[in-house]
Formats: sequence, structure tokens, C-alpha cells
Amino acid sequence: MSATATMAAAVELMAQWPARVQGIRSDAAVHRLVGHVATHLSLDVATAARLINVSPPAARAALEALADAGVLRRADLPATGGPGRPRRQWVAGELLDLLTR
Repeated sequence: MSATATMAAAVELMAQWPARVQGIRSDAAVHRLVGHVATHLSLDVATAARLINVSPPAARAALEALADAGVLRRADLPATGGPGRPRRQWVAGELLDLLTR
């Protein structure tokens, strides 16, 4: 796929994202966060909370809603500093797949 075709496909994909969360309450944080996904292909709760100025639980809910809508994919990273729960990340999987073809 040419760079021009890839860019056109990426723009088309990103334009679909807001429609994927249409059924969610209009004042929900997910609507503010979806606009940041194109520039933040990997997000964690702290980053999402900072980007849209919400609490960590609200940021987590927005990330989960975007994952449920297919905009993001859940990805667990190894725990830092030894054993423990893996760190949760959400990545723009469809966009990354498109860009790495």
C-alpha cells in the first residue's frame, strides 16, 4: 500500500471513531478521549486522566468504553519492579495494524 493510500485509510478510520461511541452518554469522558487517540497510540489510566482532566476511575471507564467500541485494544505489560499485577495499557490496534502493513 502506498503512503498516500495508507494515510487516506488512516484518516478514514479515525473519522469513524466518534460514531463508534455515539450510544454513550454525551457528557462522558470517552467523547473527549477519542480525539486524543490518534496522537497517543498507547494510553494508560494516568495519561488518559491527565489528557482529559478527569479522575483515574473516569479515565479507566473511558478507556474501557473505547476498547468495547473497538477503537482501542487492551494490552497488559509486565509489572515493573518485580512480581505483581501486570500494568494495563490500551493501544490503537487498528491504526497500528494499518500503519505497519
